[in-house]
Amino acid sequence: MNIILSGDDMQRSYAISLRGWRFPAALLLAAVLLGWAVHRLAEARAERWVALDDPRILALVEAERAGDEAARLAIWRSTVDRLEQEIAALNVRLWQLGHLGNQLAKRTGMDEEALLDLAPEPPAPAADLGGAALDADERMGRLEAAASGLAAETAAEALRLGQVSEAVALSSMQWATVPMRRPIEGRYWFTSGYGTRNDPFTGKKAFHAGYDFAARTGTSVLAAADGIVTHRGRLGRYGKTIEVYHGGDISTLYGHLSDYRVVLGDFVERGELIGLVGSTGRSTGPHLHYEVRRADRPRPYTRLLKEIQEERPGIGIYPDPTEK
Repeated sequence: MNIILSGDDMQRSYAISLRGWRFPAALLLAAVLLGWAVHRLAEARAERWVALDDPRILALVEAERAGDEAARLAIWRSTVDRLEQEIAALNVRLWQLGHLGNQLAKRTGMDEEALLDLAPEPPAPAADLGGAALDADERMGRLEAAASGLAAETAAEALRLGQVSEAVALSSMQWATVPMRRPIEGRYWFTSGYGTRNDPFTGKKAFHAGYDFAARTGTSVLAAADGIVTHRGRLGRYGKTIEVYHGGDISTLYGHLSDYRVVLGDFVERGELIGLVGSTGRSTGPHLHYEVRRADRPRPYTRLLKEIQEERPGIGIYPDPTEK
């Protein structure tokens, strides 16, 4: 087999005879050269793919091809300047997120010692990353170190904010289960509080274990907090009664109802309609008898809330449901 090669001027030609062992050797050499060319092309694309989107990098490549050292350095420094500014801005943003995380942690009452001490330091000025007087390669080295540190700080802050997020969610859930809403809606008269009073039937001193809200029959009775209905039915002197369990050992009782709007086992949310004011049981007229309980024992509302605030710091100050 003969291969004819022509010169650049197309005036001269050469013939190479490939006989015997020369033909497979030539094929092998061609395959090796082709493989090497493909490999170099892939490397070049991998090294320079970012240049397709960045005009500054394209200009840098053109300057290198033209051998213009001054232009190359100018473009290189411009690129480094931009990267320095971006890293500085990311540092500021990371610090802001850390500061926000600290504020949320304090508001939810998180134990500072229990939190991972991963809050980023206040960001350094952009000039600290390097100046125009520094060699471009040295500045790039600093940028690489800054980027590496920023990545580590970002991962740490993400973990820390995850902890804060869990605490906020828990705090929100705890807040929702505190009986802090007034249990009645519409017009009412607060007629009796927790403690000793004159019994309306006997006129003698007697202990009253809850709070009475006089209102028209059919007035809406609302859940004071999120919880589960654990009793729906008659309950001795309370007549038609609903009890709602709020978690832990806290529950609320709603007595003397005329009707129910929930069934046993229902999950109710704070402010949800659960029944209607009535005068069932031992009652002198339509009103709601409301109790807050701990360990199934009636407690003064303000004292119970003080205990809850001590146990669950940071979840809010609660209004007195007896006040309008």
